[in-house]
Amino acid sequence: MPDIKSDHYDKWLGDDGPVALVIRQHLVPAAQPDDIIFPPSYANPSEKEGDPPVYNIDGEGADSVCVIDSIPSQANRLEPMFAREPFKALVPQTKIKFKDGLERSILDIGHRLADAAFRGTEQSESIKEAFKAFGDGDATKIARLAPTSLVFGAWDSRETGVKIPRLINSIIRARNVVQIKRSAQYFPPINYQSEDLLPEDLKGRPSEFGLAEAPSVHKIGGVQIKGSITRDASLNLVALRCLRAGASAGDIKKLRRYILGLCLVAMAAEPDLNLRQGCLLTLDPEKGPTSELVERSGRRSPQQVTPADAAAFAKVAAEDFVVGPDQTFDFDPKVFKESLDEKQAKKKAKNRGASSGAVAAGPSKDGQAEATP
Repeated sequence: MPDIKSDHYDKWLGDDGPVALVIRQHLVPAAQPDDIIFPPSYANPSEKEGDPPVYNIDGEGADSVCVIDSIPSQANRLEPMFAREPFKALVPQTKIKFKDGLERSILDIGHRLADAAFRGTEQSESIKEAFKAFGDGDATKIARLAPTSLVFGAWDSRETGVKIPRLINSIIRARNVVQIKRSAQYFPPINYQSEDLLPEDLKGRPSEFGLAEAPSVHKIGGVQIKGSITRDASLNLVALRCLRAGASAGDIKKLRRYILGLCLVAMAAEPDLNLRQGCLLTLDPEKGPTSELVERSGRRSPQQVTPADAAAFAKVAAEDFVVGPDQTFDFDPKVFKESLDEKQAKKKAKNRGASSGAVAAGPSKDGQAEATP
């Protein structure tokens, strides 16, 4: 492992430091370069029952851009790496124990420390205080409990309302795509109806139970890439430099180095490219990745951070900061219900206050609406 000190990237953390570290990786389908791949599908924006799902494709022809893996999805793929060797010592291994031995790591929970499940644990109050402290300008408590919430972002929308902006944005897009349709037809092994084998009290169509032919015609069938597939990731160094840790300049520096180390590990790692059924990608052997530092002026300069460099720096930065302890929180349905009841009571009180202090809108002299008693 390289001999890297904790101050190795301090120029990045200075007030006059660069604004971002950006990388681009060129990708290709694993089967064949011209193979059809399947992007994520989403509910039809028409919101009409029965309308088929859609892909996220903007533009047409050579100008078309298709999302192959979104920013939140990429974050959820990267974060679990901190539960495995050699990176698990870099962050506290925080888990929730539900019942009958069922456990979930915070590194597998999409909303991270802001997830509703944490409101049903004995640590709900300390988590609330950690979010409040972040809102007041001190990220130390979040870093001790769940530092990846600082890396990938979190929004405590159900409690304090505090938002933690993500430091890493990573997204996979394809350009110049052609959407493909596919059709299928199911045939049952025998004709249940003609053989008089259908239940007399069957509710619904026989095809819903696999008892009759079921055609599936012109459904979304993936996309063929005529252009390129790229994974674009950026580390927001301006937002990183906004992290605070109390009044001590030394503590602030240790915190920022620690979070930078986690970010670099996530940025330098080879991403999980087994995205979903029908979408297995690899790095393009013909086009190597690019990595650049972006200055305030917009000037870009090559800046390679190898996985070994990132791991070495993250290790010394974590030791200097002192990683928070591993913890397992017990989920208690009673505590969870109390939390929900408290939230409902606050909401009702807020609504009562809003209705009692409501004002009517009337026209002002300039024609814009203004409040009148």
